[in-house]
Amino acid sequence: MHHHFFFFPFFAGIIRLGITIFVFYVIYKWANRYFALKQEQNQLLGEILKKLENK
Repeated sequence: MHHHFFFFPFFAGIIRLGITIFVFYVIYKWANRYFALKQEQNQLLGEILKKLENK
């Protein structure tokens, strides 16, 4: 009976850790995608400005 009380907080801690890691992973992936899109936009704007300057 006593190991149930020891096991449950340990299990809850693992679940909490897993959720925390998952949340950070999702934020990391979203931030990477956002910065990649920003970089692509900047490159496109640069190309458009170059074309406008060349005309």
